[in-house]
Amino acid sequence: MCSSRCPIEAKVVDGKVRFLSGNPKAGGTATSLCARGGSGLSQLYDENRIKKPLIRAGERGENKWREVSWDEALDYVATKMLEIKQKYGPESFVFTCKSSQTHKLMVNFASAYGSPNLLFALFMLSDHLSNGLRADVWHR
Repeated sequence: MCSSRCPIEAKVVDGKVRFLSGNPKAGGTATSLCARGGSGLSQLYDENRIKKPLIRAGERGENKWREVSWDEALDYVATKMLEIKQKYGPESFVFTCKSSQTHKLMVNFASAYGSPNLLFALFMLSDHLSNGLRADVWHR
């Protein structure tokens, strides 16, 4: 559901998730869920959830959007990233991730873009800070 990847259990009745709880076999959270975890049913079934990529169609704050294909959305993001890189340099872009299987992908993505700025989850940062690393020099 999110990048924290907390272990959850889902009660499924007739092929539909009816209840979510934390996994009691996992340490730390037991059967508890955060607000995001508790909203998991809405992420699955809410009629007003976002189902397709959207690009702003009006001025910021006007709440005007248009649905686009995934290809158009990815091209839009790539174009904006290149504009930022050309205007401000690759160092102006910060990439962030948590420690997981996506970490190596994000390191490679940031490196290919030319940015030395890669931030990790705060819990990892706090571990490193307690071991004497300075936050202002901690990246990649």
